[in-house]
Amino acid sequence: MKKLFIKSCIVLLSVLALGVSANAEYKPMDVKSAEFVKSRMSPLPKKVELFNEYYNLKSNETINVSTPTSLTDAQKTKLVDTLKLYFGLKINLVNSVDEANSQLGEEGYTISINADGIKIAGNGFVAVRQALKTVRQMSEVA
Repeated sequence: MKKLFIKSCIVLLSVLALGVSANAEYKPMDVKSAEFVKSRMSPLPKKVELFNEYYNLKSNETINVSTPTSLTDAQKTKLVDTLKLYFGLKINLVNSVDEANSQLGEEGYTISINADGIKIAGNGFVAVRQALKTVRQMSEVA
């Protein structure tokens, strides 16, 4: 079974300067490692918090995506296909609606990776697609 390790058990990324606080139970990544990870991200999100943990993404897991309005079936299929292309894994995608995500800006998103899985909040399809690119970039440095 193919496995994907993503550096940082909790990664809070935002294209906007959102006031997201770190969870004290995780040890922050050392400065040198954090700078290396950040150097691999393009474009660099406005806020990045990295912790010295790993997350193991396996086939048939679920990524939770929250957007201000429901994604269309075609958009969901495109995102699942993108995940398959990026990681070679069949990943399930669950979309929930949270109108507060419209405050993130046109391409704004946040990513949270922890023991419960990957959660992405975005202001629509384009933002979620950008978030998946960031997750892929992070997996390349793990």
